[in-house]
Amino acid sequence: MLFIYNLIIFSGISILICASGLSNIVMAADFTINSAQTTENGGNTLDGSDMITVTTAGSISITSGSGIETSGDYNTVLVNGSISTTGRARHGIVNKDNNNATTLTGSVTTSGASSFGITNQGDNNLSTIIGDISTTARLSYGLENKGNENTTIVSGKISTAGSSAFGILDQGNNNVTTVTGRVTADGSHGIYVLGNTNTTTVTGHVTSNNSLSSAILIEGTGNVINISGTVKSNITSAAGNSPSSTGLNSFTLQEGAIITGSILAFSGTPTLNIDVGAATSYRFTTTGTWTVDDLDGRAFTNTGNIVSSLGTGNSETAADMLFERNRVLGASLARHVNAPTDRAGGANLVWMDMYSGNFDRSQDSTNPASVSFKSDISGLTIGMPISTSSQPFDLVLSRAESKTNIGSGQQKINVTSFKIGAFFKDLTQAKGWDVAASAMIGRNSYRGLRSSILDNTTATGYGASLSSDYSSSEIMLGLTGKHSSIINPKMRFDGKLHGSLTRESIKSYQEGTNFSWKDRTLVQATAGASATFVFVPQPNLQTYIKLGATRRALMGGKQASYSIDGVAISLASGNNVESYYTGELGFSYKSAAAMTITAGLKRHSTISSDSGTNTNISINWAF
Repeated sequence: MLFIYNLIIFSGISILICASGLSNIVMAADFTINSAQTTENGGNTLDGSDMITVTTAGSISITSGSGIETSGDYNTVLVNGSISTTGRARHGIVNKDNNNATTLTGSVTTSGASSFGITNQGDNNLSTIIGDISTTARLSYGLENKGNENTTIVSGKISTAGSSAFGILDQGNNNVTTVTGRVTADGSHGIYVLGNTNTTTVTGHVTSNNSLSSAILIEGTGNVINISGTVKSNITSAAGNSPSSTGLNSFTLQEGAIITGSILAFSGTPTLNIDVGAATSYRFTTTGTWTVDDLDGRAFTNTGNIVSSLGTGNSETAADMLFERNRVLGASLARHVNAPTDRAGGANLVWMDMYSGNFDRSQDSTNPASVSFKSDISGLTIGMPISTSSQPFDLVLSRAESKTNIGSGQQKINVTSFKIGAFFKDLTQAKGWDVAASAMIGRNSYRGLRSSILDNTTATGYGASLSSDYSSSEIMLGLTGKHSSIINPKMRFDGKLHGSLTRESIKSYQEGTNFSWKDRTLVQATAGASATFVFVPQPNLQTYIKLGATRRALMGGKQASYSIDGVAISLASGNNVESYYTGELGFSYKSAAAMTITAGLKRHSTISSDSGTNTNISINWAF
């Protein structure tokens, strides 16, 4: 009786365990291969919720079956060592069912026909390739996802050598494949997508070395391909053999994308999105019918299967460069506005102002059409007194050099600026204010260079650089008011109001044989104020701290116009309105030889997170 009673209890517990689904947990097993094995799974069975680890000291080499084969769900395969197979249909790793996870940090090699590196035959499997997969025979895919909703991450390398041996094959639907490493197919397609609504992202390298194959071939409907890496050979969209397939797939070329092959559409009208960055120029050649869009908001041409647009750097930064040149010149003039406290009666002054600085602007995430740039500027301004019976003034000569690097070097613009004009630094005095005015005319010489022009018809993915030489004329009118108040014998307050109006007329010019820029006239107004506290520790030495704000507004020439192969395009400018905030520290020293030396360090920023630094040294001679 006791035996029968115990048997009944044991049977009841067994039934309860099976009914509650805990039997898999009880039966799950972990296997470790840390030596050379010649049988599938090293002689073990993986049939659900099992784990097998091939250590760096372990290996599996087979001529029958597969290196590793799992059935059931939720198996885990970790290969740090090596798997090699010989013979037809001898796969490296086979996951027959669903929700299995495979991580390869070692290597998988197959040498027979129809022998895949890894094949996931079910759904929701995860494959992480950190190591290497290599196949050498025909019809031997590097990695196959036969089911749906599988995820593949390749940061390592997949290489295939045989004919019809795809690097990655996604046969099902809703699979997600990400390549940050390398996929190379010597005899076939690099990545082949047969199903629908799959997502493929390439930030690494995908190459097909077969002239009849594509680096990426997409057949099906609703597939999304994002490329910010290097794709060598063709990109192809086709409907495939499915009667319900339309071939309406979407390809997006993102920043960093380099394509060295045809962009082909064999059926339907797939979408080509270009999102390479507003600073990058491109000239892509396509085959078939494509729906094309520039996600950076630029205008482009799509004529004769050539999709082309220039980077917006020279047009989008024109107002910024104009302001920067005239801001430093205006600051030079403002430093020499006479104040009642330092005016020497009957004395004439010759002055020289040397300055240098930089100006950086980051990419505006809210405005994809804007570009980042870095600009360096240096210059020299000289003022000489001219005495007249009516109104004395200073004859001003100015020369400035600026170098602007747009984006990541996609475009460089160097400008040499010459100006001459009159500076009425003591125009009038009223109620403690000294009012000065200036009128300058000049000429700017531009030297431009565009490099890294994307062109998929070349072996490197880049076309020939474009150089340009053009010029502009400029008129600048300025007005400054300065008020000084003595706080005590050791401290003075200087307040300034300033404004300017500038007109620059840029002449038309060519970039290469395909791109022609039209005349453009910019009109820009600025207004600002500053507050300066001057400290006088000694009669011949002054130090100061200054805070200021300036607002600029582009009033005319907000659009630049150019043509590509005779097709006219208009581009909006960048920041038409901007506010600048400045802080400055400096000193002024008067020598016994009637010479005054002034030096300052200024830092500025804008509401758009632009920033820059300027230094200046001024020398005045009184005679």
